[in-house]
Amino acid sequence: MKRKDLVFLGAIILVAAFIRFFWITKVPPSLDWDEASVGYDAYSILQTGKDQWGTSFPIVFKSFGEFKYPIHIYFTALVTKLFGYSVFSVRAGSAFLGVVNILLLFFLALRISKNKTLAFLSCLFLAFSPWHIQFSRVNWETNFGLFFFLAGLLFFFKGIEGKKVWSILSFTFFGIDLFTYNAAKAFIPLFVIALVFIYFKDLFKNKVATAFGLLIFLGFILVNIVDPQLSGLTRLGQVTFDTQKINSTYLYKLTHRQKIGIAQLMAENYLTHFTPKFLFISGDSNPRHSIQAVGELYWYEALLLPLGVYFLIKTKSKWAWLILAWFILAPVPASIATEAPHASRSMFALGGWQIVSASGFFYLLSLFKKSRFREYFIAFSVLIFLFFTENYLYNYFAVYPVKYSSDWQYGYMKIFTDYKKDFAKYNRVIVSDQDGQPYIFALYYLKYDPNLFRETVQYSPESNWGASTVKSFGKFIFKKVTEGDLQKGSLVFATDNDKIGDVSPISKIMNLNGTTAFWVYAK
Repeated sequence: MKRKDLVFLGAIILVAAFIRFFWITKVPPSLDWDEASVGYDAYSILQTGKDQWGTSFPIVFKSFGEFKYPIHIYFTALVTKLFGYSVFSVRAGSAFLGVVNILLLFFLALRISKNKTLAFLSCLFLAFSPWHIQFSRVNWETNFGLFFFLAGLLFFFKGIEGKKVWSILSFTFFGIDLFTYNAAKAFIPLFVIALVFIYFKDLFKNKVATAFGLLIFLGFILVNIVDPQLSGLTRLGQVTFDTQKINSTYLYKLTHRQKIGIAQLMAENYLTHFTPKFLFISGDSNPRHSIQAVGELYWYEALLLPLGVYFLIKTKSKWAWLILAWFILAPVPASIATEAPHASRSMFALGGWQIVSASGFFYLLSLFKKSRFREYFIAFSVLIFLFFTENYLYNYFAVYPVKYSSDWQYGYMKIFTDYKKDFAKYNRVIVSDQDGQPYIFALYYLKYDPNLFRETVQYSPESNWGASTVKSFGKFIFKKVTEGDLQKGSLVFATDNDKIGDVSPISKIMNLNGTTAFWVYAK
């Protein structure tokens, strides 16, 4: 590449890194329970070689019973070892890989299309994508899964150009990806099938390397199938369609076959990922997945996406068919479970959909190739890009953390940071468990000794899927608050739903938007 290209690419990466690391400990305003669980398991591994449940160096972390995969937790342990125990260390690994993924997409788009302009546009769109920024600033599995996918795909194209080791490495990375996130188990095998089908002749030229790489990939699949915890069936059972919903479908009523009813629900879920509401208006309905003020994509991409699909079909090249396959397959993992559309489960769209948008803009640009209005079109496009980006970033950093602090369990963070010094004064600390898993915030923010936790913890009975909550450990008790809990030597934190009516609280914990998170009682 020329020097000016390297400078431009470097500028994109630096700005992208700034956006992903700026105020990373403050926005989102607190760790959610999944992040706190990752952070504490990473700490526990570093301190004791065991996770919070006492399993030595697990391949699958039980967490709350949904079973988390190991890559992002061990990576977080490494970051914690390097930078110390902090919220920054929990989130920094995802932010770092978010930046790396932007760089990978540039080289991937450049290699497959041989079009520098298209590569820069793809890179630029991902760097400023609301969808990608949202998942880069929190420690979920998404960027880790995306990293192994993009790297594997880049290695694949290096491999078919003649270097056998890259082909083997490509399928190895696709296999490792199956250990990052449940969505990978649905997407990666389908994508690999499409990849092999489209590039069969190229792969046949390297028969030995291709066969060896595919055997490695199949090995990873077999390991996932053999181990129930790795298979993802536990998590699928927790989020699958219930019988009542299946039986209410039109096709079930018509055929009285549940599989046909499930097929209808999956098709409906799939199509929700292409609705204006999800893509351009408010995004995923879960405020932890989207800021709700913009969609997963920007409004101008409503024009670019269909133009990009048209351009790719018109191109009729192998790489264009592959991008279209990527575009079509990305929502599949989110379609087989409830809560659709789902930005996290369809996260493999990131990168592919940006290439489609970039293709659309490149096609528009080509229409002005010999026009005297070309410079005006470019200037107008830059202004549109800056307007939508500025609007998103303002909402993300200024409005979003205030408006949705309760969705990030902000109140639990305040309990175990603001009242930390007060706990020593009381024999019992009782915390309402209305919002799920409060114990993990106590463990993380108090940096609680993992060995001491495992010695004193009492769990609730496990569900059929292995899910469990912590009833208590040490002096901490997690339950629905009642008036009887306010005994001598007790510090109690109650929500509005279990507020002790006739007793005056000593204080209250506020969410950033001014609503009450917890009422605080003491005796």
